[in-house]
Amino acid sequence: MKREFGDLIDVEGLTASETARLQRVHQMVVAAGPPPELSLALQTAPAAPTARPRSAFRLSPPALRGRSALGVLGATTAFAAACFGVGFVLGDHATGNTQVVNVVAMQGNGTRNTTASLRVGAANPDGNWPLSLTVSGLAKLKDKNSYYVLALEENGKPERFCGMFRVDADGKATVEFSVPYPITKSTRWAVTAMKPGASWPGHVVMTTS
Repeated sequence: MKREFGDLIDVEGLTASETARLQRVHQMVVAAGPPPELSLALQTAPAAPTARPRSAFRLSPPALRGRSALGVLGATTAFAAACFGVGFVLGDHATGNTQVVNVVAMQGNGTRNTTASLRVGAANPDGNWPLSLTVSGLAKLKDKNSYYVLALEENGKPERFCGMFRVDADGKATVEFSVPYPITKSTRWAVTAMKPGASWPGHVVMTTS
């Protein structure tokens, strides 16, 4: 194999600086040498994996403390994409074909007539609980990087991220999520507003009635 720069690269029409840059790259490639041989283990394709049930996913918001809302939302949005849309719609109609085991009423903390109903479905075999949240009266967030967040409370504070959503011009939304956290009839919930510059969990706008 030819290793000389002039034998490999056609420099016609290139400037002196472009030629010099290509020469430096060529020298580094030559110095690095050829790649190592594949090991015997890698020369044979692995067997096709056997099917197995999906494992429950987990996202721990307390680890996000101190980060800006924009960073938190970026992380949760990336996580959402990896899970085929968690935060807007996770799963295909989370409680549509699932037995509803509890309905939780929520109310706003401000002067607006804000209400919500959270339907909790029976846990599936993977340990994920389907949720369907219907809200009305929430203020529409103008900033495109701002979202409402549904969170499960622990010790009286929003701790566990369940999903994020936005409302329409009338302050209404119906969204569905699926979460792996243990849920009982006494579990309390909160909706917070996450805006750029705010730290997790954001400003609480709704809580369990």
